[in-house]
Amino acid sequence: MKAVTPAQSMALMIYSPLQCVSVFSKTCWSVTYTDRRVCSVEGSSVELPCTYSYPIDEKVEHTFWYYVRPNEDPQDLSQEEQFTGRVEYVGDEEKNCTLRIRELRKSDSGEYRFRFSTSTERGKFSGKPGVIVNVTGTCSHQLLQV
Repeated sequence: MKAVTPAQSMALMIYSPLQCVSVFSKTCWSVTYTDRRVCSVEGSSVELPCTYSYPIDEKVEHTFWYYVRPNEDPQDLSQEEQFTGRVEYVGDEEKNCTLRIRELRKSDSGEYRFRFSTSTERGKFSGKPGVIVNVTGTCSHQLLQV
């Protein structure tokens, strides 16, 4: 990939208060989830593939996944009692933010989001909406006939 100077990068961006839009993903705040809805069976494991990007002049200081609870601040899943010993960040801590949850419980059903923060004042970003996980006794799958 050809290197882009800061001036060229600035010329390609449109800013809004929360994020920028650019043809170069290295200059935007974004979280991309491969799947938006996941159905999993109780007792199994699930991976939530995810990638993220941020402006090239930022330095990421903290990353975590959280379970969305209305009117509550995001809390790192790995620090929550409900998920103790069952969550693992399998990404590369660079741009891959994939999460694995083991030994799924029905109470794990809900929305999950990835969040990262930088050292700057504007530097907190959550991927919204997140991934909806539905944990059931069985998952129904539609057959696709060709």
